[in-house]
Amino acid sequence: MGAALASITRAGDVVLLRGDLGAGKTTLTRGLVRAKCGDESMVVTSPSYLLDNTYKYDEDEDDDDNDDDDESLEVKGETGGNRRKRGEGVLHHMDLYRLPTGSDLSMLDVPAIYKEAICVIEWPQRIGPKYMPLDYLDVNITIQTHTHTTSHSRDEHLGSSSSSSSSSSSDVKEQEEKEKRKEEEEEEEEEQGGDERQGGQTRIVTLTPSSSRWTSLLKRGFDLL
Repeated sequence: MGAALASITRAGDVVLLRGDLGAGKTTLTRGLVRAKCGDESMVVTSPSYLLDNTYKYDEDEDDDDNDDDDESLEVKGETGGNRRKRGEGVLHHMDLYRLPTGSDLSMLDVPAIYKEAICVIEWPQRIGPKYMPLDYLDVNITIQTHTHTTSHSRDEHLGSSSSSSSSSSSDVKEQEEKEKRKEEEEEEEEEQGGDERQGGQTRIVTLTPSSSRWTSLLKRGFDLL
């Protein structure tokens, strides 16, 4: 899935990744980054503390190479931003989990960066209205577990914890941190072990385009819509 998204994304595209802890947001991003950079062994981890990891790639390297001019050409994108037709592109992988909702994202060069690079953003729920992109692809990953035990989502778990008279806000925060650390540890193990799918689980990925442009891109790159 990540590799398929890599085939249709260009500078100026924003992908918002939603899903509970451990759903596979970073795994999907890893596939996208590796395909975009042409390096299947590239180490791609969640920028949980750094907030933003950047990767450089050769943009549109499959285009016609008959043009003798080696300099990047700028063309007007459908969203109004300038896109580099050829040359070096930049991909930003952001993880906003540890930021409060509605935080000032100007430190990440948002929203200007939306026009200049590919942006893949985990936990977009933290983005306030001021910094939301106008055009984006929304990707939601859910886990279907094939057992008789009911699997609760992170939000349900936190809801039950906060409603319990014996739980405090600090207990909830501590549980959040434990779950986030567990997710990061699982990502590291997955990175070392070769992206093996966990047994008994199916990931369901729902793609929601925000515009007809994204719908066209998906139809062109996937046989899904």
